[in-house]
Amino acid sequence: MSSQARAAHPFTDARPVALVTGAAKRVGLATAHALAADGCDVLITYRNSDTEARAAALAITERAPRN
Repeated sequence: MSSQARAAHPFTDARPVALVTGAAKRVGLATAHALAADGCDVLITYRNSDTEARAAALAITERAPRN
């Protein structure tokens, strides 16, 4: 896709997107970090771990920022 077409459609991106459920703790958190390190944009979900999820999102963003 051309850069002009990409600019016209801001949600189109060459980066893969991963949705990780339960990403605030344990295996989900490790998976989210690994996917971000591999170049994915990562969406995280959680059920009850609001504080941990916010910390995870911040850590993932700091460790693998989107360029």
